[in-house]
Amino acid sequence: FGSSGERLAVATALGVWTAEIPGAAPEMQLFEGQNGAWSAAFSPDGRLIAGGGDDGSVAVWDVTSGEQVARLENHLYPVSALAWSTDGRWVASGDWSGIVRVWAAETWSEYRVLPTDERIERLRFDGSQLTALSVETSTTWDVEANSVLSQSRRTEDLGNNTDVTFDERRAFWDETAGVVEIWDNGEQIAMLEGFSSGGGGVAFVVIEKN
Repeated sequence: FGSSGERLAVATALGVWTAEIPGAAPEMQLFEGQNGAWSAAFSPDGRLIAGGGDDGSVAVWDVTSGEQVARLENHLYPVSALAWSTDGRWVASGDWSGIVRVWAAETWSEYRVLPTDERIERLRFDGSQLTALSVETSTTWDVEANSVLSQSRRTEDLGNNTDVTFDERRAFWDETAGVVEIWDNGEQIAMLEGFSSGGGGVAFVVIEKN
């Protein structure tokens, strides 16, 4: 999602699609030219979108005009994860081989190369700290200092989370019954039904309200 929550990006075999939401018939836009995309991320101000290509490129487009403003090429494998720093200074990209590259958005030049041993599944920034999540490991760097802060084995499942908690709340997928149960402080508060196939995963999202 973009920063306003009104625009959604989806990486597909054709390229990166964006959609204006909500709406019964959202306006769709396709950004292509990378032999398909594996990842997508909006800039913090929502004006740009980056796509991680199957061809190993990172393409950056102006969301409004659709013009490609940068094409970053140094990855040798598909770019499976992308993240922008919250101040918009950097774009991080991770590929199937475990290489993370950090690009300076002011010049679109490569700023850091941060190697790991596994395919990168997710990237996230916290100030100048960048965390790369793979299937089994989590690595955090200080990008500015170019130093590793921590590296550990992962304990959380990246994809098919069938039982998650947040504060006192718990949501889990009951595959036998085909429902999602939501509990709060030990009391069941909701049951989501009507699923027609096996569950992929459940997750909580924090929404800050002004």
